Amino acid sequence: MTLGRRFIKVWGGALLSGAALLWVPATAGAFLGDCSQPITNGAGPKATDCLRILQVGVGSATCVPECICEPKGSAPATATDALLCLQKAVGQAVSLTCPCTVSTTTTSTSTTTSSSTTSTTAGFADSQLIILTKSGSSYAQADLAGAWDLQMLVSGPGAPWWSRGRVTIAANGAASGSLDNSDGTPDPLSVTLILSPSGVITCQGTDCPNSFQAALDSGRSVAGATFTDTDGSSGLIVLTKNIGRYNQIELAGTWDFNALESGPAAPWFGYGPLTIQANGAFSGNISDSDGGVTAASGMLELSGIGALTCSGSACLSQFAGTLDAGKTIGASTGTDTADASSEMDLIVKRAASYSQTDVAGTWRLNDIVSGFQAPFWERGPLTIQADGTVSAGSLVDNTGHTEDITGVVFSLAPDGVITSPTDPGLRCALDADKTVAVCTSTF
Repeated sequence: MTLGRRFIKVWGGALLSGAALLWVPATAGAFLGDCSQPITNGAGPKATDCLRILQVGVGSATCVPECICEPKGSAPATATDALLCLQKAVGQAVSLTCPCTVSTTTTSTSTTTSSSTTSTTAGFADSQLIILTKSGSSYAQADLAGAWDLQMLVSGPGAPWWSRGRVTIAANGAASGSLDNSDGTPDPLSVTLILSPSGVITCQGTDCPNSFQAALDSGRSVAGATFTDTDGSSGLIVLTKNIGRYNQIELAGTWDFNALESGPAAPWFGYGPLTIQANGAFSGNISDSDGGVTAASGMLELSGIGALTCSGSACLSQFAGTLDAGKTIGASTGTDTADASSEMDLIVKRAASYSQTDVAGTWRLNDIVSGFQAPFWERGPLTIQADGTVSAGSLVDNTGHTEDITGVVFSLAPDGVITSPTDPGLRCALDADKTVAVCTSTF
């Protein structure tokens, strides 16, 4: 989805040679993920980008993709690359020629008097996972009290990485628990979560992630959050309230599957409908960002305390998930054994029918991007009219850049699937309670 930075990157000054391309950014400007910009977003590299390149050169950090930290034009990254970056950052006239290979398109035009051929580089299509929570009214701090299950996915230099666990929140916001990380290490957590009257959650305490902010849905059972990790990675958190009373039959019905991978497989997302039987047997056809469709089947079991387990060839390694108190959102994380990528899966239970007016109201968006432009997250409020048009909306990203998304249109089908004529890469599913939507998109 390109609700935020709606652009396709085009690099100028590039000379094509076969299938390879030396990446020379256009003089008009650069963005996060351009040559020598593994960290920042703006007209050119900054000292923080150059420090990251030096860290890569000495083996204490990584670059995704590796080529953007190699402005001298060859691998591996060394101190020379960091020096070139710094020279560019302070305004010296140096060339940055990162050896990134991208697909190209060639167009030809001709008239009776002249002909020309123009070559351009195609933009990288990254993957995006979005959670939209509908805002309610008159939130109170006590709405957070209880047991919550946390699922986290990280993209950027810290990927592949996921984390998950149980957090208990007191009526005053004091929260404690322990998270299990994808590398097997435990991570104790003790913070204070403050809920504003508008449903925005902020975090206080030394264990709080940088820039953490969450949004609670009007049903008070699901929250989406974004943050920046200490190494610059971006993170998406889904919190689901746990009521401790669940039954296997509550999974029966039609659900919508949405997934995002970070790490070696990125950019990749998957989506599609799943039918789950009363005994937990599931089946469906999952489409992915590569254009493929895969038949998926297995067993999804729900314990009495809301824990989801998955068995079968379609299931991730180390899969573990939870169901929210409304029993319409399931969140899980796991590892793709094919390439050790981390994955977050969100399943959305469908209602019997939907109307376009179900999207009307104030919503809050949180999303994360995996792939070339990671680390990247966005968040912000948007007001949607009954016809699906965003009448007011502004998103801020992890670099501080803001984007007005007024005019974007969300079209809701009778089966609960949301698409956008203004953003063809976007596909969402609205839950049966009509307070949470989960989307995948090409970014």
